[in-house]
Amino acid sequence: MARESVSDGTQLRIGELAQRTGTGKPAIKHYLNLGLLEPARVGGQGYRLFGPDSVARIAVLKKARLAGFGLPEVRAMFRAVPLSELGEMLESLPPLRCRAELRARGVDVAPGVA
Repeated sequence: MARESVSDGTQLRIGELAQRTGTGKPAIKHYLNLGLLEPARVGGQGYRLFGPDSVARIAVLKKARLAGFGLPEVRAMFRAVPLSELGEMLESLPPLRCRAELRARGVDVAPGVA
């Protein structure tokens, strides 16, 4: 018997989110446990369903990790800076300058080293 899809194209199950973002399912589950990611809703069969904002959030999280930020720092960044603004900042500024800008905004990130 074929499994019924719970995804409607805008709501993704964890495996679909993993595939779309190139992120492993264990990493996504870790992000959930750390509060870096939340499902848009939980479906009738208990599936966690994620919206487009989760795809964008993982993209920004990956940029932050590539820039050398730790997950606790990313959590602080997510709480203090709008996601689109944070993504732009990570793309346009070198990591040390990005850290300085975040610290100036009161975000709890390490100063970094040159």
